[in-house]
Amino acid sequence: MSVSRPLTRSRAFLRGRRLAELGAAIATIAILPATILILWSAGWYAALAASPAVESLVGQTEGRVWKIEPATGTIHVSSRPLGIGAIPVVVTDDTLIRVGAKEGALGDLHEGVRVRVTFERRDAIRLASSVEVVGRHGPTRSAVQWSTLTAGALRALQ
Repeated sequence: MSVSRPLTRSRAFLRGRRLAELGAAIATIAILPATILILWSAGWYAALAASPAVESLVGQTEGRVWKIEPATGTIHVSSRPLGIGAIPVVVTDDTLIRVGAKEGALGDLHEGVRVRVTFERRDAIRLASSVEVVGRHGPTRSAVQWSTLTAGALRALQ
């Protein structure tokens, strides 16, 4: 006599299905922090954090100069990679620009230099009250060596 067993799925099939469900749950949990990190780096929260009623009239930012518009006297400063969320700040004649211990001018600023900017907000425009160059102020060592080497080579040719 043969005993018939009810049709059931095999243990291997059920184990595989459980592993697939577990993998899907882990993938979902991993995607959520990655999405939050991407949105945070893009600066999506800036619009939520700044409301016109609470916005301060005086502010400060530190980062790299990503763009300079000499015609309007505007510099764009960003602390994030690739200049994402760069803040435009207008530099006027009244702006104090410090490069090391010396007073400077807009011409002393260039793209890529690290700065600390203090500004006042007037009519949706940020007016810089001070711009301080942070970090190295002069030419790099390799630039100094290259200019010395070039000058020596020119003297040798004469």
